[in-house]
Amino acid sequence: MKKNQLHVLQTGMTLIEIMIALLLGAFLLGGVIKIFVNAKQTYGMQEGLSRLQENSRYALEILSKDLRLSGFQGCISVTALTPTNTAAAPIIAPTPTSVIVGYNGSEASPATATWSPALPAALSGLATPITPGTDVITVVYGESCGGYLSADMASATSDVQISSSNTCGIAVGDPVLISSCNNADLFRASSGTTSTLIKHKNAANVDVPLPAICATPPCYKTTAEVFAYRAYSYFIRPGTSGEPSLFRFDNTKAESSSNPIEILEGIENLQILYGEDTDADGVANQYKTAANVTDITDVASVRISILARTSENLASQTLTYDYNGATGINPGDRRIRRVFNATLAVRNRLQ
Repeated sequence: MKKNQLHVLQTGMTLIEIMIALLLGAFLLGGVIKIFVNAKQTYGMQEGLSRLQENSRYALEILSKDLRLSGFQGCISVTALTPTNTAAAPIIAPTPTSVIVGYNGSEASPATATWSPALPAALSGLATPITPGTDVITVVYGESCGGYLSADMASATSDVQISSSNTCGIAVGDPVLISSCNNADLFRASSGTTSTLIKHKNAANVDVPLPAICATPPCYKTTAEVFAYRAYSYFIRPGTSGEPSLFRFDNTKAESSSNPIEILEGIENLQILYGEDTDADGVANQYKTAANVTDITDVASVRISILARTSENLASQTLTYDYNGATGINPGDRRIRRVFNATLAVRNRLQ
């Protein structure tokens, strides 16, 4: 007779099996972490590049809009008639030589930075200096805002009546351009905001005649139009975050906490060339820096080049770049930089 044999089943895991499982788990966990880190880096790279491209295109759009409008004052060209300027300072009067003006920056330290031609006092005296070596451009124009006259001006001192409540957003003290096909005047409004009447009194509360000479009333008919007057300068300087930024200064106002305003950060450099039309055919024959332009009234187009950079170090190593004729520039960081260019016709010079 055979004895019953007891079969003891082994349960659990041996030490070797546990170690193998831990090792496999570590490999899997490492793979997951690597995938996560790579995905995060890829997302950061894509987001940074997208923001860089978006900012650059928006900067070009803003500059393009104002450059195309430079010198606009309604149905009469600034080359045919310079408006009578009765606006109190600070103001840049629209003339053939002032509607677009460039300043070429030299490569120097902030203490010795120079521009050619020299910057006006309003720009050279800014509390935060403009970045050395970057260009500056000023454009002047009348911005159309539906300010059509609803009644003739019976006399040169009559109020300017527009058809709808101030769509131009004109406030007291704002510069206003009124233009017909025969006359144009620049003045500061002594009323505005929600009114359909725009008054033109001086500091002594005396009406400023518009135009200065009105031999045959009405001085301005309903075919005339009121424009919001713009005189903007664009330049590069450090923004509130410390990043280089594109700024816009309103030359019709003094410097304040809201003037200039920061448009976009991450714009590191601005370089501009001016296309001179030397044979009066409406096409630029040669492009020059602002310092080398022979006659600013011959400028038919403008070539803009901006250098934009990401706000963070996204590259794995330092990347060199080429810009404004220089090659292999080493910035000493791992930011990604891109160059964006645009060539624009100065339309109101082509009339």
